[in-house]
Amino acid sequence: MMVMANATDEILVVECFAREDGDWIARCPHCLRVVGMNGEEPVRGEQFQDRVCGGWFEVSSDASRLKRLPQHPDEDAK
Repeated sequence: MMVMANATDEILVVECFAREDGDWIARCPHCLRVVGMNGEEPVRGEQFQDRVCGGWFEVSSDASRLKRLPQHPDEDAK
């Protein structure tokens, strides 16, 4: 597996997540891309690894479930 340089060994906390097309999604705090999370409800308190950058993150036990994830400022408006 190729690991990008911006991923650290630290498990970073995610404070929000959403559901899209039946899949749980969150923004990887290492590389800021939207990633799918395998798992059934609830995803709060669970740890996941981004398959692209290799960074680990944990969905906070009190994370907010949003209807859709906010757009990252670096993304082009659609």
